[in-house]
Amino acid sequence: MTKTKLLASTMLVAASTMIAAGSANALTLKIGGYGEFWAGYADNDAAGNVNNNFDVKNDAEISFKAEETLDNGMKVGVLYELEAGVGGPSGAQGGGNTESGFDEGFAWVKASWGQLNIGNNDVATGYTGGVSVVGPVGIIKSDAGDWIPGNGELNNTDGDVGVGDAGNITYFTPRVAGFQAIVSYTPDSSDGNTSAFDNQETTGTHNVMSGALKYSGKFGGAKIGLSTGYTFAELSDAAAGGEATAEAWSMAGSVGVGMFKITAAYAKENVTDVDKFWGVGVIYKMSKADTISLGYGNGEESQRGVGNGDREQKVISLGYERNMGKGVKLGASLFKVSRTGVTGAAGNDGMGFVTGLKLKF
Repeated sequence: MTKTKLLASTMLVAASTMIAAGSANALTLKIGGYGEFWAGYADNDAAGNVNNNFDVKNDAEISFKAEETLDNGMKVGVLYELEAGVGGPSGAQGGGNTESGFDEGFAWVKASWGQLNIGNNDVATGYTGGVSVVGPVGIIKSDAGDWIPGNGELNNTDGDVGVGDAGNITYFTPRVAGFQAIVSYTPDSSDGNTSAFDNQETTGTHNVMSGALKYSGKFGGAKIGLSTGYTFAELSDAAAGGEATAEAWSMAGSVGVGMFKITAAYAKENVTDVDKFWGVGVIYKMSKADTISLGYGNGEESQRGVGNGDREQKVISLGYERNMGKGVKLGASLFKVSRTGVTGAAGNDGMGFVTGLKLKF
């Protein structure tokens, strides 16, 4: 063996040793996520609408997760979620966020005393739950607005008063007799309102305190789930006129009996306007692979100020899902949207049908 080959072999062995040593002293990374690919037709009577009735859409999320058990028995992990959809700002129900970029990134510690999260994630009321259905067009955070444009109203139970996935500290108690409490504190709206995640905010919602209580158990042959949450926040520290505040309430419940599962939810946010939502969903598992559902959601907004009126959005969705195995699901939704605009503004009604694939990896 020549000196050159000997040197090259020695460098390769040294490099592989360093890589192995580095992997042994680092969390094991797992990559997962999903991709949704839909085609559908939606017709509406909005004045001046120039959108195509037939359209093709896709959405995706990639997650990077690592978790290990330490020598002392505690589990430590980290999760980053990348919104991998393409394009610019999302539609009317997207809140103005871009469809590409990391929206959640947090670390956690688990032990017998519970779990502590720190990073960018939901406030405590975000774990309340909601209305469950199958198919591409749901009720909670409904995608109906992607097919029939318009001003969508509240359609979730997050109760985050607008801070979204801002940096916070969240604590989960251990589950005792079916009960679990969740509390969180969000210092400010560090979700990109005025700066990046790691910059100090000087404006916007702050001192967001949130709590939730969840219960799950069995009664006879039924599985029961109940949850409720409350959030309080400061909107401003005005020198004159006092301090503006915001509040949010949410509750949800579920009952599962045999092949049926019924879910219902209610939420109210009192920020600059008063937003309310309620909805219900029924899921029936026809077979091991086939599931159908029917869901209804109603979102209302009471606008403050002279000359302002109320807005309302109703969504009805009939869904179907077939589990084809290997993380592949075929889905379809037949839905109807009805929107009432503020005083003097046009509403938007329409029906649509969407079908396609959801791939989990």
